[in-house]
Amino acid sequence: LFKINELAMEFFRKNLFNTREGADALAYLKKRRLAEETLQALKIGYALNSWNSLLSFFQAKNVPPSLLEKAGLILPGQKKAEFYDRFRGRIIFPIFSLTGKVVGFGGRATGTAEPKYLNSPETPLYSKGKLLYGLNFSKDSIRSAGEVILVEGYTDFTALFQAGITNVAASLGTSLTPFQVAQAMRFAPRMIINYDGDRAGQNASARAIPICFEKGMHVRALRLPEDLDPDGFMS
Repeated sequence: LFKINELAMEFFRKNLFNTREGADALAYLKKRRLAEETLQALKIGYALNSWNSLLSFFQAKNVPPSLLEKAGLILPGQKKAEFYDRFRGRIIFPIFSLTGKVVGFGGRATGTAEPKYLNSPETPLYSKGKLLYGLNFSKDSIRSAGEVILVEGYTDFTALFQAGITNVAASLGTSLTPFQVAQAMRFAPRMIINYDGDRAGQNASARAIPICFEKGMHVRALRLPEDLDPDGFMS
């Protein structure tokens, strides 16, 4: 599964930089002020707006659909032995373990498609509530600063990381778990929760604070001007 995820990540990256559809996605990312250096550093890619481009890629390598389904990359269709790609027409953010292995993916729609964010399901490699996105990239900065800035999602992390604020991690949603707090505490004793400024973000911050206290972590909440999220504030 690790090897399949690694191959999928490289497939998505090639889509972003070497296809016509990817060029449109790249233009979208650059419009959002993301530099190519950042895209390369975080290994961001693109899933073609196709029902089976990833499936066909792996079929050519004789990888059975059962393994791709186990990795959370494809879904069963209505007919027997029919499958289709989970991620279609989305910017792809690989999710890494602390040791830098690809364990899952997050996909962000570039237009009005719903849901706005689509994540890998629970798999033998990936459990949403037990990982902090970006921690493999930022753990040294967090340890050096003695403090982690916690944001909600991929684009918030990316915006801060690109701006040089690298002691940051994302909780892959709005419900911080004790597992995630414990993981952060391996690198720093303090946390600043900088969730989105909307009501949902504020409520998530309020829920997260007592979890940090219970784990013995010093915690503060940061609310940005005009109730902006970190991504919007940085741009």
